Amino acid sequence: MLKNITKDQIQSLPPMINKDKIAAMKFLNMLCMYSVISKPLLLPLLSSRMMKLTMEYGFCADSIVGLATAGYCIFLYTEEIQLASNIGKVSEALVEESLRKHVLRSRLCIELFTSLKTIKEPWHSVNSMLPDLENSAILSGDKENAMICRWTYCSSGLWLGTMNLFSVCEYMAVFVKEVAKHKQNTMLYSAMCLVHSCYQLSGVTIDIAGINVKSYDELDEIAEKTNNPFLVWQIFNHRMVEHFWMRDYVTVAELSDNYSAKHPFSSSPEKRILQVLRPFYEGIAYLNIARDTRQHKWRVMGEKALFKISQFETVMSKWNFE
Repeated sequence: MLKNITKDQIQSLPPMINKDKIAAMKFLNMLCMYSVISKPLLLPLLSSRMMKLTMEYGFCADSIVGLATAGYCIFLYTEEIQLASNIGKVSEALVEESLRKHVLRSRLCIELFTSLKTIKEPWHSVNSMLPDLENSAILSGDKENAMICRWTYCSSGLWLGTMNLFSVCEYMAVFVKEVAKHKQNTMLYSAMCLVHSCYQLSGVTIDIAGINVKSYDELDEIAEKTNNPFLVWQIFNHRMVEHFWMRDYVTVAELSDNYSAKHPFSSSPEKRILQVLRPFYEGIAYLNIARDTRQHKWRVMGEKALFKISQFETVMSKWNFE
């Protein structure tokens, strides 16, 4: 249904006028919004239903959400990366021409702008768009996605090296208080992970007045109790990165083994976006352990990690892996 979809095909559909179907699309949109982080396995079912309603009953603004989410699912769960990229481009073009441009840019900040656009575009250029996306979220009154854009911008600034550690520390000190005020708990706890990494790597501690920055063990307990795979990953990722840059490669390997044993499903291809950086840190850690111990198994594991990175390079922008 979406293999050769174009912007003109979508725009040539008649407008959706059935009030029940319009209401259904709005409801499915809301389900998609909450499923992105909490229940991503529901997204293929939800987006498929949205596109079927669109093709049968006509086009509405929520159809763009369904299309972008379908592309996001293709990226997560299949090897049809080029198809996902094409759907992302069509979705973005529809967003930019929509009368609800700011609402849609805000709504699709995860599915479209921080995911599908990174397939073929350099992450640095995508990251530079995030302040503008945050403005769109503010203009449309979407505080949750405004916080997501701000956190992603700051987090990416650390991973991509576009912000120094001291700037990230100062930025997060303000951000943590703001998300706590708006009770955006997932972003709050994810921000605490980033704060820990900044403190550990910079050696600078910034007092965040009125906020108790929880320990990793406390955050782990919260993630398990709330069954939040996104937070589980953030805790693991930040712990691993801290030990990696401190050259504690044995602990990196131990953390990776424990994470894979405890969350085997989270290590599979459906977590493609979250897994891009993992083999980089693991590969270098394994090869360093192989050099220090002269044990062949570590070299094999390191080479497997590097092979994973080469696979990403074949389907995503070479700018991000060269």
